[in-house]
Parts: sequence; structure tokens; C-alpha cells
Amino acid sequence: MKTTYLDIEDRYELQTDNEEITADVIIGNAQAGSYTFFLDKESKGQDQETLIGKSGEIRGSKLIVSALVQDVRTETNWLSITLGITEKGSTNKYGPYSKKVDTDLDRVLYTIIIDMV
Repeated sequence: MKTTYLDIEDRYELQTDNEEITADVIIGNAQAGSYTFFLDKESKGQDQETLIGKSGEIRGSKLIVSALVQDVRTETNWLSITLGITEKGSTNKYGPYSKKVDTDLDRVLYTIIIDMV
């Protein structure tokens, strides 16, 4: 089993000052994985839609997503994740971020850093 590392940086422009911001990850290609959300150094949640905070309170922070995805299907060696950030009922999607691995059971460790501006 080999692990490939994929680092991604982007930004999200907050639209409001007092709305709840949530985040969720979709692991694609019917593969298996786990993910954790951090706001700067604080762990916010894992493996489910997570409340990140109120828009005015998180402005200037970094949303960090760490996701480990493993190739468990013999039909394909493609792995992907999509990050969704929801504010005021509207979801902004990042990705899908895709990576082809060499062999079955190989993994990709995604680190996504989103500047909350």
C-alpha cells in the first residue's frame, strides 16, 4: 500500500456576518475514507456535515480538511473528494479533486486549506 499526498489551497469569500457556516465532504468513485475538519488548530468535526462557526467569527481563519481515501474497488483506481461549504442555504463546491493511484488499496491523503475571507 502506497500513500500519495495531495495539498490544495483555495479561498472562500464569506457572504454574511452572522450566518452559520457548515462544511461536508463527499468521497467519490464509491471508495472508502475518513475526514476531519479543523478551524485553524481547533478540531471541529469528523466524517459528517460539521458546523464550522458563524461567518463573522471565522473571517480570517483557515478551514483545514484532512481526508484519507483508500482504493477499495478493483474496477477503478481513481479516488476523489468534493468539499462543500454552506452559508445561508447555498453550497459552494470545491473539487472534485481526483487522483489515480497505482494499485488497489493505495491511499491518497488530501489536505485542503481554505482561507475564509
